[in-house]
Amino acid sequence: WMHAIADDSEARVYSYDILPYPSAVNLEDADPRFIFLQKSQADFDPADVEHRPVDIAFFDAGHLLEYSMKAFELIRASLAP
Repeated sequence: WMHAIADDSEARVYSYDILPYPSAVNLEDADPRFIFLQKSQADFDPADVEHRPVDIAFFDAGHLLEYSMKAFELIRASLAP
């Protein structure tokens, strides 16, 4: 994802996981456009993404449909037109 936004200084990649990932901290240090949120994507809040419109949302959610559906319902209003 970072390669996809390489030429856009305003773009952001927000990553959610309930577990801490040291490599995510390294990526945050290397590129401030990457933001790691240690929380479930099913707990999405528009403030998480600075109330920015969401162009692309990729759901993994531990491969559980119920969490992906909940996350989608929460993020739907933040999706870019």
